Amino acid sequence: PAARSPRSMSDAYSKLKVAQLKAKLKERAQSGAGEKEDLVRRLQLCDAGDKHALPDGRNPTTLKAAEFRKALASRGLPCDLSINTRDELMQSLIDALKSEGGGTSAEAGSSAGGGGGGEDADELATRLALQVLELGEAGNPEGVLSLLGAAITRATPFAAQRKAYLSLARIIHPDKLPKLGQATKAFQHLVRAFEVLTAPEAPPQAAKAAARAHTAISRSNDGCFKTQLFCPRCKSQWGSADSGVMDFDYNFMMQGLKVYCCALCLCDFGCMTAEHRCPLCRKPFEYHPRDYHRQVTCGNARCSGTFGFWLYHVPARVEDDLRQEARKEQERQAKQREAAAARVARAARKGTGGASEAERRAQGEKLFVAGLLDACPRCGFEPPPGVSREELAEHLGCCTDKKAHAAHAAAVAAAGERRAKKAEARDAQAEAQNLAVWQFLGGDDSQAWLLTDTQVKKQCEERGLATDGTKEEMLARMASHASGRKMLTDGRAAAGGGGGGGD
Repeated sequence: PAARSPRSMSDAYSKLKVAQLKAKLKERAQSGAGEKEDLVRRLQLCDAGDKHALPDGRNPTTLKAAEFRKALASRGLPCDLSINTRDELMQSLIDALKSEGGGTSAEAGSSAGGGGGGEDADELATRLALQVLELGEAGNPEGVLSLLGAAITRATPFAAQRKAYLSLARIIHPDKLPKLGQATKAFQHLVRAFEVLTAPEAPPQAAKAAARAHTAISRSNDGCFKTQLFCPRCKSQWGSADSGVMDFDYNFMMQGLKVYCCALCLCDFGCMTAEHRCPLCRKPFEYHPRDYHRQVTCGNARCSGTFGFWLYHVPARVEDDLRQEARKEQERQAKQREAAAARVARAARKGTGGASEAERRAQGEKLFVAGLLDACPRCGFEPPPGVSREELAEHLGCCTDKKAHAAHAAAVAAAGERRAKKAEARDAQAEAQNLAVWQFLGGDDSQAWLLTDTQVKKQCEERGLATDGTKEEMLARMASHASGRKMLTDGRAAAGGGGGGGD
């Protein structure tokens, strides 16, 4: 027989008029509020509740509010009716009753065949709990909340973060995994990951004013412009009169000393990730902080003019504050890099390998059947709200269109490439800012530990030193080289980095 579509089970109710749907709901003591789709879904829930009754034999849709919340809470499910609708929570409860085995033998067999219930569900929950435990111990909160397929970061909207957290909590709650001794620890890592990603960044403490250690750069502004910069996400102009930034912030932005937050879409970006427009032809051009004190061309066809970048006066107090703030931020980032490297080393020693492509694909299909993925991992089909596990399993069983699979795989790969390009741009911005801040702080070798491994290697290359070995070994070579220069200059370091001296 031909396979049914995921909407086949709701066709009978969908053909009824709104008045008829409300009459049926009234017969079952259910609310008749909402649109037609809500009424159809409510009747489907009533039918599902008949098949998957509570332990006392009652249909879960007949529960009063207090009993309903108690039934949800006892199974580790969300139970706040002010956040989720009753229909959404009822679907969660019915799904939980299905996984408990509360249904007919035919129903249980169908669910097991789709990989969404019974023993398969326990295996999936155990596997996810172990993955949460591994990522949590590695200090990777973004990886924990991204286990269901959607990439979750600190910048992800709170609603998506919360959805991922609740979906995982529903699967790996310790009450659902009584045989897994580390279930409680895994759940604690999940809670901690959610708290880390949703907690606001602590504002930097006000830096104390200090004596200026370096002479301010001074140059002419002839042929210079305050070029236009635009947010890479929403394309709104940065530095406009209503954006709240001062004129001298243009200096900090263009030198790569700071990143700024878009006032419209709240995207953080710096000079390496911003979109720059030529002041002569108004077309985009590539920019690097090294260009700030130069006269450049935009490189666009039919635009051969040269231009520079405006240098604003920066008050001494503002520059001192920035220097203190930048140093603290660089120290914080250096410690984070060291901690991340230590976590990677520990993971390597443990020898924990990631799941294979086949295992990830199989896990994604089980998550889809369990209703925890928004789209089919094979073809990208997004089922409508209220679809049961049986319908999802049925869709997966007849999802054999190779062209649709290839198109979805291409779309996923394209999205991955876009994410990789964005990550590459962010990494380039971080490296440029790291070098710019180190130079702004004086470029002293005693502070070279603030540099990233990449920047330390570049400093060694510029000085003709070997670049093999660890960061500590390269820093030792830089310190030894600096000591040699001081001896050649009778105890005084050569100005501007030159090491020459006569006999």
